[in-house]
Amino acid sequence: MTAENQNQEMDRLRRRAARRFSEDPFHLGFYLSHYCAERNVTQAELALILGCDENAMTSLGVCRAPGVPGFEHRFEEDVELLSTEFQISKSQLADIINNARFFVSSQEGAKITFSIRKSYAIAAQDREEAGDGTISLSRPEDPPDAIESRR
Repeated sequence: MTAENQNQEMDRLRRRAARRFSEDPFHLGFYLSHYCAERNVTQAELALILGCDENAMTSLGVCRAPGVPGFEHRFEEDVELLSTEFQISKSQLADIINNARFFVSSQEGAKITFSIRKSYAIAAQDREEAGDGTISLSRPEDPPDAIESRR
């Protein structure tokens, strides 16, 4: 295999890894891809914002994200290390990560809120009003005599 073919193969593998890591919140690629989606920018445009090329973006995406659970205390240090290693803007990188985290947490909050509301709706459907004015909950697995004994 020639050196050029090896470089092409490494680039292909790096892009594949970056795509895979863009789905994992432990890796920086997850936050970079969410930032791009939120701001409607491409990876190439994000590279310009950070002041690097697209190859650096690919490598950056496979790095551990600063401030992930277990490493929260290292956020500033990690941003500093990444900005030095990839020669990118430290403040821009920190802003991008924080914006993406806010966006992701907003989406997760909406999912949780929807889930809670759905649970309440299901519980409300399960409520049966007894003839004597009391309200009881029934579960499909309860035999009829178990429902009566709770009234």
